[in-house]
Amino acid sequence: MGHQTPQSPESPDKTYFMEQLEQLLTLLTDPGPLVLDPENTYIDPSVRIELGAVIEPGTHLRGNTVIGGGSRIGPNAILRDVQVGQNCVLESCTITESTLGNGVEVGPYSTVRPGCVLGDKVHIGTHAELKNARLGLEVQVGHFSYLGDCEIGEKTNIGAGAITCNYDGEQKHRTTIGKNAFIGSGTKLIAPVSVGDNGYTGAGAVVNKEVPANKMALGVPARIRSRSKDPAQL
Repeated sequence: MGHQTPQSPESPDKTYFMEQLEQLLTLLTDPGPLVLDPENTYIDPSVRIELGAVIEPGTHLRGNTVIGGGSRIGPNAILRDVQVGQNCVLESCTITESTLGNGVEVGPYSTVRPGCVLGDKVHIGTHAELKNARLGLEVQVGHFSYLGDCEIGEKTNIGAGAITCNYDGEQKHRTTIGKNAFIGSGTKLIAPVSVGDNGYTGAGAVVNKEVPANKMALGVPARIRSRSKDPAQL
């Protein structure tokens, strides 16, 4: 009676299934960039995306943005004039006029404003904000932190809620933090100020003076103390 079963060679269902299978196999074997939902992804013609990158739905790539191979962008990330290294993961964040090394992670609802340089394997948690900040290799930034006008040495940990207080009401000032430092949760760094290599601040400390290398700053306002432990044990 002309009825077509799924087993019939001319079956529309089978034809549709084969088309979908072919598309899936193409996606799995194609080494080029993968845009998961082209109808809901917005990419300027000037953007360059290297092989192996994945662009998730809702993402906006604007201006002279470059996405390195193996990176995963989105969903709902907004990037403008950003240089992204290889194997980065940028989730639901906003990044503008900045440079990211390889293996960088930026968590949801974080904002990286112009002038930032993030070294390889930097981790930014959720709801953080950076502006004109240079972060060295493997710096870890906790959630709800603000880092403005600062330079941070490699392998330093920035605790949740830490803030560089860079504006005194009239001028902006810089904060410098050395290598392997530990900035406790809720620390307020009153710029201009510096923390030396292996420096340490206690949770909630208000730091308004230099913290020399291998020293601790504790309290409000912070007082400088000698460290009683090796940095690896803190």
